[in-house]
Amino acid sequence: MEKPAPLPDTDSEVGLDQASTAPPPVRYVLFPRKGGWSAFPYPDIAALLSLEGDIYYVSSLTQTEDIPAVINVITLPKAEQLLSEPRTVAVITHPYWLMAAASLEPELCIVLLPEPAGDEAESPLWESSIAKLVGIADLVGTSSETRYMKLLFQGIRAIWLGGEDPSPAGTVQKEDLEVPIRDYELFFLHALRQILSGTPDSVTLLQCSVRADFYRQLRAKAGAHETISFLLAAYEYLLEDTRAMNSLQEAFAHAVMNGRSDCVTSHYRFLSAIHARAGQLENALRVYGISAGDEQDRHHYEQLCRWLEAGKINLYERNCCVLTMITGLHCVFWTTLEEKPQDIGNSASIRRQDVWKMRWLWCMQSIFRIMPVARIISSYPELRWLCVESVTGP
Repeated sequence: MEKPAPLPDTDSEVGLDQASTAPPPVRYVLFPRKGGWSAFPYPDIAALLSLEGDIYYVSSLTQTEDIPAVINVITLPKAEQLLSEPRTVAVITHPYWLMAAASLEPELCIVLLPEPAGDEAESPLWESSIAKLVGIADLVGTSSETRYMKLLFQGIRAIWLGGEDPSPAGTVQKEDLEVPIRDYELFFLHALRQILSGTPDSVTLLQCSVRADFYRQLRAKAGAHETISFLLAAYEYLLEDTRAMNSLQEAFAHAVMNGRSDCVTSHYRFLSAIHARAGQLENALRVYGISAGDEQDRHHYEQLCRWLEAGKINLYERNCCVLTMITGLHCVFWTTLEEKPQDIGNSASIRRQDVWKMRWLWCMQSIFRIMPVARIISSYPELRWLCVESVTGP
């Protein structure tokens, strides 16, 4: 894949001004969460928007002392009026504004997803509202890298609003005011200007490339690691980098050695998408079949095999849509990055763990060829008979 084009030079404010012809002033209407300005999740992004145009804050209060002077406080009816006019952008910063955002039908909609507060994360309404809200958004920003990757795998235009480097990546200037901005703010600013001008997205691949470089450097310093190698593989996959397979195999191997009970689904299954993107459909289906752990997965696998035999599908030409949908790759990152408690309360669950462990070892031995049989038996003596049977055959 071609290297994504770099952003314009940002050593000074001139670089950003040259990125595109300055559009007419735009109005940004912020829909905040309850709690006043102190609860606003992205004040740095609001500051950027105030440099780009006029900014409004929807509140039932006519005046609030803590809101910056450059922000105009307006009521919801006034916001509805503004959003009916051209070049007015809705900026939704809480998922419970979903119904309002959908009914207003703004010309452009930016969603800045906050982290849940209090018991919001426990409510099924939280995630369902986010799922619907990002579906109507032209651009989504989030401080969660896990959610950011999930959005990218869903094909949603998103920016990760975070980073490890606090140093300025450039500056932006309005009149006599010069403001240093970090790399993620620079990415957001260019993505914003692209959606305003209708320019094709060039920021997503660039930010993915920056994240891949970060995890590649981190791996070089820390060595092979289950999570680091997996995240590197994910970014390499998004960039169509052929190194994704090696990174994933490394991540899977370490997940096995760390005793993860879900790694066949959370790590190994991802290999099917890598094979599919490379046009290796039979390998993709074989991997998916190995990872099909429940009745629904096995049904999907058998159906895909029948379609393949009948010549009814070509996932490579269809951008791997079918396989990606069925394997649920956009959910992989939730199970990979968030630890789950292990159910070891009874003999039946222990037996299930033994079966899963054997499936890991089969994948390692027959597909990756990286764990000798002697090491398998040494590491898991309770599976000696299963291991011998799987290697020697019935």
